[in-house]
Amino acid sequence: MMKRMFGFLLAFIMFFCVFSIEAEAAQTISNVSVGGITPPAAGEKAIEMTTVGILYVDSTAPYKMLLQSCDWKDENGNEINNIDYEFEAGRSYNVSMNFYAKEGWVFSNSGNITVEIKGVSSSKYSYEITYNDGEIITVKFTFNVAGSRTYPDIEKVEFWAITAPKEGNYPVNSVTHLYDNAVVTESYWAYHQAVVSSNTKFVANREYEFKIILDAKSGYKFSDDTEIWYYNGPVEHKKTFNSSKTRMMISIPYYVGDLNEITSVEITSFELPKAGNWAYPVDSDFICVPESDEYDIGGFSNSWRDSNGNKLTSTDKFVAGKKYTASVYFYAKNGYRFEDSSNITARIRGIDPSKYSVNIDDVDGSYCTMSFTFTAEYNQPETFITHVDVIGVQEPVAGEYVTRYGRVAAKSECRVLNDYGNAAVYWYVNDTQETNTFKEYTSYTVKIWLEGHERYFAGSGKVTATINGYPAKIERNGAKQIMISYTFPATEGRTEYNVNFYKDSTMQQRTTIKAKGDYLLPQCMFTRPAGKNFGGWLVEGNLKQPGEWIKVYSDIDIIAVWEDIEEVPITVSEMNVTISGQKAGSITGATKVTINADCPYKNCYTPTIFAWYHSDNVLDCDDYMMGSADRFVAGETYIVEVNFNPTGKNIISQSVVAMINGYKGRVGGNLIGGGKMFRVAITIPGTSGGDSGSDSDILYGDVDLNGKVNVLDANLVRRYAAKQAELTAVQLIAADVDGNGKVNVLDANLIRRYAAKVINIFPIEE
Repeated sequence: MMKRMFGFLLAFIMFFCVFSIEAEAAQTISNVSVGGITPPAAGEKAIEMTTVGILYVDSTAPYKMLLQSCDWKDENGNEINNIDYEFEAGRSYNVSMNFYAKEGWVFSNSGNITVEIKGVSSSKYSYEITYNDGEIITVKFTFNVAGSRTYPDIEKVEFWAITAPKEGNYPVNSVTHLYDNAVVTESYWAYHQAVVSSNTKFVANREYEFKIILDAKSGYKFSDDTEIWYYNGPVEHKKTFNSSKTRMMISIPYYVGDLNEITSVEITSFELPKAGNWAYPVDSDFICVPESDEYDIGGFSNSWRDSNGNKLTSTDKFVAGKKYTASVYFYAKNGYRFEDSSNITARIRGIDPSKYSVNIDDVDGSYCTMSFTFTAEYNQPETFITHVDVIGVQEPVAGEYVTRYGRVAAKSECRVLNDYGNAAVYWYVNDTQETNTFKEYTSYTVKIWLEGHERYFAGSGKVTATINGYPAKIERNGAKQIMISYTFPATEGRTEYNVNFYKDSTMQQRTTIKAKGDYLLPQCMFTRPAGKNFGGWLVEGNLKQPGEWIKVYSDIDIIAVWEDIEEVPITVSEMNVTISGQKAGSITGATKVTINADCPYKNCYTPTIFAWYHSDNVLDCDDYMMGSADRFVAGETYIVEVNFNPTGKNIISQSVVAMINGYKGRVGGNLIGGGKMFRVAITIPGTSGGDSGSDSDILYGDVDLNGKVNVLDANLVRRYAAKQAELTAVQLIAADVDGNGKVNVLDANLIRRYAAKVINIFPIEE
C-alpha cells in the first residue's frame, strides 16, 4: 500500500514538473490590442483613412503586427483605390492585418482570443480571426457605417487598356476599369453587329465596335447621362440600357484604315565587326533607325553568328577576313505593312553597300526579319599610344560614397577602349582599396586602368598621362594595358556628420545626433530588452563603453550590445512620488507622475494616475471623481489615487512606505495582482481660484486630454479640420502645435510625427 501511494506521488510530481517546464517555455496570448484605427464615417474619403503609418501596438506587448492590407475593402471584397470614393452610410468596410507572437509566446486557440481597438467601442466593429499554429493570427476588422443606405445613380464609367484594332491582328477583348460601383460582365469586338471571333483577323477599310456590357452592383443603377471616359477623357460611344437601368451596353467605334506599303528600310548606325574586337551582343547601343511613322526596331539577335551559323560569345574575338551575321527585327507601325520580300530594300547609312549583304528572312506584313553579313577587317593601321588625358575625375569629398566616383572620360592621340567612359576606376588608401565612404584628413589615390582599342597599343615607347590636368604615374601591363594614378591631398568634408545609434543589429530603432571630430560616447538611451543588460557600443567592429572617445569624420553607425542577465525578484519597500502639473487653473489631464524607489533596475514599476477626487480630505459620498478636462482651484482639497504595478519578477512589500509630494500615502490594493494603490489628500497651491489656467499646464499634442500624445490625437485634429468633430477651448490650445493660431492638417501631421518619434519637440515649444 505504501509503495502504491509512493508511486502515485512520484508520478504527480513528474507531471507537475513537466507541466511547469512547458508553461515556462511557451506562454499563451489570449488578448490582442491595436490602436490607431478610426472607424469610417459616411462622407469621409477612403484615401484619407488609409491605415498605413497609423496602426500600432504597444511595444511591450508579446506580439507584433504586420499589415496584410493597407487599404480599405468594401463588403464585396473590392479594394477601394479611387481617390474620390467616399464611405457610404449603411455599408460595411473592412481592413485586415497579421499579428505574430514574439519569442516565448504562442496565441491561444482562435475561440479563446479577444481582440480590441483602443479608444473605440466594441459595438462599432466586429472581427474575424484566422489561426495558424499559434505563431500567427490574421484579424479582419469590419466596420458598419451608421445611417441608411442610399443608392445613387452611376454618373461616370472610366476604362483603360482597350487594344485598338489593326489590320492583320487578332482581336484582344481585355478591358480594365476603375472602381465605379459597376462590373464588366462581358466585352467583345463586333462588325455589323456580328461578333468577331478570336481567330479572325481585322481587315482594313472596316469600322469595328468594341462592346462592353456592365452590370450595376447591388442597389445601384445607371444615370441617363452616365459619362463614358477612356484614359481620363470622354470617348465617342453609343449606349443602351435595360428597363431598370441596372445593365448598360457601350459601343465604342474604331476604324481600320488603308495600309501603306513599306518598300525600304534604313539603319542610321551599325557597329561593324572589326578584327581583334570582342564579339559583344548586338543591342540598341549599336543599331539605330531614323524616327519614322512607318517602322521601328522590334528586336535584335542575341549574338553574332559565324559563317557556319555558330553563335559567338562575348569572350570570342572577330578574325580578319571572316564573315559574321547579325539579325534585326522590324515591325510596321499603325497604318503600314511590309511589302513582299522581293520588293523590300535595306541599307546602312554611311557604309559602302559593297561591305555588307542583306538577306530578308521572313515577312508577314506586320514584321520583317533582316540579316546583315559583314567581313571583319582592320580599318586603321597599327598605332602607338603616346599620351592620354583623363578628365572628369571627381575629387574625393569626405562623407561621400566611393561608388559615385566610378565614371571618367579619356582622350588621347588615339582611341581608348570603352568609348572614353567606362575605364576601370579604383580608389586606394595606403595600397588598401576603399569601397565605402571618403573620410576627412585622408589622402586618396585614384587608379585608372586603360586598354588600347582595335589597332591601338601602348607599345614599348614612352607614354605620358594626366588626370584632371595633374601629371599621373604610369604602370604597364603588357603592350595594350596601362594603369595611371594620382594621389589627391586630404580635404575637409561636411561641417557635421550623422552619428546613428541603433537599438540592435536589426537597424530598425534609431537615434541620430550630429557631431564632428572627437566625440564622447553617451550612456545607452534605449529601453533594455527583458532579461538583458546594456553591454556597450559596437563601433566599426570594436566594442566600446560609454565615456570613451571616438573620431567622427564621416557618417557612422553605432549599435547597442545587450548581455543576458538573470533577473531576480526585487522587493520595493520605499517610494517617493512626485506629481506635477496640478497648479491652480490647470487641468487634471496635464498632471504627470515621476517616482524614485529603492529598485535597482530601471522601469521595475509602472506608475499611473488612477483618479482625482474633489474632497474635504475624507473620501466619502460627497466626493466626486474629476474628469481629465476639469481644472484645479486654488485652496481646495483634492485626493489623488496613484496605482503602481511592478514589472517582471519585482514585488512591492506589504509594508511599503509611499510619499506623494511630501505627504504619506494611505496604502491599499491587492498583492495577488502585483499592484498597489496609494491615496493621499493634496491642497492645490495658487494665489487665486480662477479657472483660466495657463498654456504651460497643457501638454501640447494631447488633444483628447488623456495625458498621452499619439495618432489618436492626430486623427482628432484631422477630423476637426474636416469639420467632422468639435474641440473645446482647451483642446484647441493643445492642438495648435505649430503656434500659428490655427488648427489644421499641418498640426495633425506634426502630432503624428511626434507620436512616431520622428521629432521630439513641437515648433510652439522651441
